[in-house]
Amino acid sequence: MHPQFPHATAPGRIGKFVARNRIYMSAQTTSFATAGVPNERHIAYLVERARGGLGLIFSEAVDVMSGHGYPETGLRLSIESDETIPAFARLVDALHDEGAGAFLQLTQTGHTRYWAPSDVGVSDIAPRPREMPVEEMATLKSAFASAARRGIEAGFDGIEIHFGHGHLLHRFLSPVLNVRTDRYGGSPEKRLAYPLEVLAAVRAEVGGDFPLGVRVSSDDLGGLGPDEHMMVPILKSIVETGLVDFLNVSQGGANTSAEQLPDMTFPEAPFIDMTRRVIAGLPDVTIMTTGRFRQLETAERILAEGGISFIGMTRAHTADPEVIAKALRGEADKVRPCVACNYCGERAVGSPTGLACMVNARAGREHRWPLQAPVRAGNGRKPIVVVGGGPAGMEFARIAAGRGQRVELYEAGDRLGGQMRAAASAATRGDFLKLIDYFEGELARAGVAIHLNENMDVGKISSLNPALTVIATGARPVGESVAGIGDLALFRPVDLDHGDTRHVCLVDREGGWRSVAAVEAWMERSKGRLTIVTPSAGFADMASAHFIRTSLVRRLNQHDISIVTDHDAVAYEDGKLTVRSVFTGTSFGIEGIDLVRGVTNFRSNNELSRALRDAKLEHRIIGDAYIPRDALEAIHGGHLLAMEV
Repeated sequence: MHPQFPHATAPGRIGKFVARNRIYMSAQTTSFATAGVPNERHIAYLVERARGGLGLIFSEAVDVMSGHGYPETGLRLSIESDETIPAFARLVDALHDEGAGAFLQLTQTGHTRYWAPSDVGVSDIAPRPREMPVEEMATLKSAFASAARRGIEAGFDGIEIHFGHGHLLHRFLSPVLNVRTDRYGGSPEKRLAYPLEVLAAVRAEVGGDFPLGVRVSSDDLGGLGPDEHMMVPILKSIVETGLVDFLNVSQGGANTSAEQLPDMTFPEAPFIDMTRRVIAGLPDVTIMTTGRFRQLETAERILAEGGISFIGMTRAHTADPEVIAKALRGEADKVRPCVACNYCGERAVGSPTGLACMVNARAGREHRWPLQAPVRAGNGRKPIVVVGGGPAGMEFARIAAGRGQRVELYEAGDRLGGQMRAAASAATRGDFLKLIDYFEGELARAGVAIHLNENMDVGKISSLNPALTVIATGARPVGESVAGIGDLALFRPVDLDHGDTRHVCLVDREGGWRSVAAVEAWMERSKGRLTIVTPSAGFADMASAHFIRTSLVRRLNQHDISIVTDHDAVAYEDGKLTVRSVFTGTSFGIEGIDLVRGVTNFRSNNELSRALRDAKLEHRIIGDAYIPRDALEAIHGGHLLAMEV
């Protein structure tokens, strides 16, 4: 045990399985699979986290049957046939070689379109799923048992059945989504009957001493599934069956993805009190919990308080696989922070390229980029000059200097951070400042010479005789005008004093994170009214909607905010803003507006690159200077170039 973290580093027991410590990685969707089974990419990603010191790693959610899940892309894991066993065995063996335990999570997804306990959609406009006939329920139950057998043959140390997050078995527990009139619907006991039958079938297959448990949601948080008060007797009934060795508790349901992955607007460990309430008074069982644990210090504190035996730190290990190792070395300040931007989840479920991490460009690419990249010989006295200290420039400088290059970074402003610092102007986005602090520390340790308040031109760059110039000068707003106003001024938090009561109109032509940051800054400062006008179909619909939408909408509903979609602002006079439909061209006026501000699109600021080209000076362009996108692409682009030079 480590003296600073005696509870977190103590061995932890789940049935007959003993983990080397009490920190685990929960099931995390990656969409890395090939034809439904783990591949080299998948293994390399998880092995690096095991090597960092995790005690236990869960597989991502593994389907037990096909044909009733998400579209059959093969990117999701499935263990429905014996032919899949060798691929899973390779994953398990690789994790064991690094000292980590491996648990298999079994589930059946795809319920919103295919199977469900009843033909009830999650909203009035959602597709109505197909109610499962009893004979198909029996088939699925057998599939769970067979999948568990394959998991044992693959060498997994334990198995978890998913009873939460709006997955199929969670929906059976819901009085809203399960309105069956047979023996599997009606009372709470009947709604629990089928999940318990599945659990019993798996227990019969794996034997009495094999570690088995369930993943549960302490509260659906969306009004569709059991809330925490309903979950108390449900959990008690599950434990009293004697079928489980552990409960893995988190939160969220079918329409609350944002709560399943609490983003940066939530504090650290935001649902720990709710977890403690639902497990209070349970018979003796191992309790695990996860949900935005960023630091080992937090895990240690909660474990020391008792009642909870394991803490999940999943996204934290996506951002930095060495969270544990660095903390144990007394280097917690060197941990690359997870800022809970939720790009990891968004890319995993919404992109064919699979999981990606904004702050860690290597996440999911470990099989291509070795952990210790080969250090090339330095380039003598010639420096690499980086112009621009935003995310792309800082990441390039950090990686290039770590590979032995001499790097000098020049920033026109008085601080590093670029647009990321502007995004952090809202307190709810303050975690971006933690990432900037990390970059500054890493740049200092790597020996990067940083020059602030330096506007670089061809002459200055030429005088430095660089081996290469990297242009990371970002982007600037596109000038857009509104009749009666002229150029539309950008919204800035300093435009409003705290307690401002004016009616503000925000013309959102960007539709992304800048728009979200602007509105959140308004919510923090204003006691007035906000009208958002956007030519898009929804507010901030280019942002990471799937995993921020519900919590964002909930915050918007707490303020006097109106949203006018599919319209653009065309004129302003005497407090009246005229807006025009992007479809029909018809217009109407919004009265009583005191201030009009905008969030516009951005254009690459790359004039310097053209001047360098004319001067025949070697250079490369990265980040928004290449093409305006988001911070993930900027950081990844900087990392990739640094690996090449």
